[in-house]
Amino acid sequence: MINNVKIGDIISHPERFRGKRVNLLVEYPGWGADACDLLQSSMRTRSDVTLRDETGCIFSDYIPGLSPSKAPIKILIEAEVEVYQGRPRLRNTVLKDILDS
Repeated sequence: MINNVKIGDIISHPERFRGKRVNLLVEYPGWGADACDLLQSSMRTRSDVTLRDETGCIFSDYIPGLSPSKAPIKILIEAEVEVYQGRPRLRNTVLKDILDS
């Protein structure tokens, strides 16, 4: 497990994180991901969600317990980094804590 990972680190060095579990403190923007450059990450399904921090944005598997209508919220997650179609994304994402809502 790698703690305190930033999305920008995963985007810049996906092979370093491939297959590893990471903890991230991120914001779940719900439907409001308009400030994100989503071409740096890879979407696998239409149910993927967008996550962001001050360093970038990344797609993730759907995270049970989150509602787009109650976003944006800061959350702590644990996930595995996957490289899909040449770009990173998060899979098997687990919601560890909701920090504000």
